[in-house]
Amino acid sequence: MKRILLPVLFMTLFLRPALCEEPALFSDRSASGWTDERATFSNELSLSARKVVELARTRFSKIKSINDSYQLTAEAIFLLAERGDVRGAIPKLRQASEKFDGNRMAYLLLGAAYEKAGDREEAARAFSGFYTNSLTLMPEENGLISPTGLRVFRSYVEARLAAWKSPLPQAKIGLLLRRARSFVMLEGSPDSQRINFLLCMSLLAGTLLFLLLRPVAGEFPPVVSYFFGNFYLLFAVAYMLWVAHLFAGLPFFISPGTEYKLFFMVGSGLIVARYAARLVLRRKKRRKIEGARYCPHCGGVALNLEKECPECKRRIPD
Repeated sequence: MKRILLPVLFMTLFLRPALCEEPALFSDRSASGWTDERATFSNELSLSARKVVELARTRFSKIKSINDSYQLTAEAIFLLAERGDVRGAIPKLRQASEKFDGNRMAYLLLGAAYEKAGDREEAARAFSGFYTNSLTLMPEENGLISPTGLRVFRSYVEARLAAWKSPLPQAKIGLLLRRARSFVMLEGSPDSQRINFLLCMSLLAGTLLFLLLRPVAGEFPPVVSYFFGNFYLLFAVAYMLWVAHLFAGLPFFISPGTEYKLFFMVGSGLIVARYAARLVLRRKKRRKIEGARYCPHCGGVALNLEKECPECKRRIPD
């Protein structure tokens, strides 16, 4: 019964004024075929609204605020469909758009509700919110708005904003939408799961190795200390990058696997190149000193008879 009510709701919301008495918001009669465009818009809106209700039941996202946003949108749709309660639906749609800035249907329904209520300024603001996010979505939202529906919605919003002399906003992607996309990519990719596991294990193993070998760390050759420390730092930065993707919404411009392959290739190359540059510079700076030698750890000068460096106090191998 509720599914039958939805199309009736939106036909009533947009078509009845056109058949009976044209309200002020639709007083612009200069555009030919405006009634047909409005009818197409309301039909597509009712179809997408039904899909929103079905999606909200599944609690599809692992991010609570996104699920809550669609739940509020579904509740608002029921208020509109069963009671025609435009004023009651508006607060829920506002909350839905605030909880998840990528909920395009919340903005679109909010604009339609404000338009019906006669609040042109708020309707324009809500339609602008839809238009800003209209080309950005998560994979789960692909089925909510069809390509045809998206064209209809964007065309309708463009026409209304033009009639109200409101500028079209620039498209953008909000932080929560970026985070949701990254989260979906991280959770859905087998490569991302393997990367997460390997990063955690590498950092844990490096920390344990450092703690266990700390008493004898001074005996390690300089090259071992250099590469161990730098690669541990590389893995730490890689994990910070992972955290940035997951919690800060840093987007993936390529797939997770490809991004981390490039990251470690470039990072490893820089570590090796830096070590090679240090060797070259050290050889250029060193001059042979009679009766003395250089410390392999800090480069300080020590007499041949000295067993430890006077600079760093570490043992100098024979």
